[in-house]
Amino acid sequence: MASTCANSAFKRYLSRVFKSYKLNVLLTRHCSDGFSRLAILAFSEQDPAPYFFNDKVKKILTNITGLELEKAYKPKQMIPSDPEYKFVTSEELEQMIEKAKQRSKEKLQMPPVLQERKPITEVLSRDPELKGFENHKLIFTDVSYGLSDRDRLIVARDPDGTLRRASWEERDRMTRLFFPKTKCKMTMPKMFEDEFLDKVLTKKNINRACVQFEPDDPNYIRVTTKSYNHVDSTQSFDVLRSTRHFGPMAFYLTFYNKIDNLILDMVQRELIENITDLIQLFYILHPEKKQSIEFSNQIDFIRDFVKQFTNKPAYIIAALQSYQQMQQQRLETSEGIKRAHGFTD
Repeated sequence: MASTCANSAFKRYLSRVFKSYKLNVLLTRHCSDGFSRLAILAFSEQDPAPYFFNDKVKKILTNITGLELEKAYKPKQMIPSDPEYKFVTSEELEQMIEKAKQRSKEKLQMPPVLQERKPITEVLSRDPELKGFENHKLIFTDVSYGLSDRDRLIVARDPDGTLRRASWEERDRMTRLFFPKTKCKMTMPKMFEDEFLDKVLTKKNINRACVQFEPDDPNYIRVTTKSYNHVDSTQSFDVLRSTRHFGPMAFYLTFYNKIDNLILDMVQRELIENITDLIQLFYILHPEKKQSIEFSNQIDFIRDFVKQFTNKPAYIIAALQSYQQMQQQRLETSEGIKRAHGFTD
């Protein structure tokens, strides 16, 4: 598909996306840049929050994210220090491991997936007698402590005398000025500009975006969706697996029925349970596609879904067949070893 789509096709796409509160679209062709722009636009208009905060959805996303302690506690570059050794009992060791798992779960808490915030256009008063009193606008900020950034009153007086609620950009600038946050820059870092973003699409970008932007900021949505599309196109899912960004990425890809590569990756890694969870997520986000057919095993369930709702069924089904053959070979090898050692029924 070309990078730019015809206006008629574009309108048809939007009409389907915005027809109802539930996204009801199945794309059979993708375009790298064009689809990315459409997805960002649709993500800003279609509110994903009610789905994302659904308890079943959160449980599914947590399950498929996985928990790798080695990745969660990956050592950071710090000043070298002497290691600390402790002699503990087996019971104390189990308690320490359990605490480490709990801390890891806290680290894996997913950033929310929200709808793009609406522009602030509220005008409080128009005072033409103040026109020309100042050549620049004035921003008034309530700096009282204990208020959230969203509840803080910030207003602007324009040179033409209009008193209005401050725009989101003005609010962000004022809150960063009076209540600075660690690593949050006053202006958007160059790395988030499209010119440079495409060259450095990594997990660090998403981490940095979480610090710099609010989850409903258009720039946050732009950066994360571009990063998710990059991970999908390069099939580098393991970069985000067992991090707090894997769940939102899986949610985004499932929301727009772009899970072909993710399913293929899971088959190759033998994560069959994760594929089943992902399909359940798909049916939650697209309830009109859910079927009442029962299957005797997971493979048949996955194969039926792949044939009906994916764009690369041949590749995925071939991978499933390879997985089944590998499982059969392992079973035969295991039984052969048992027979060789006399452990036969």
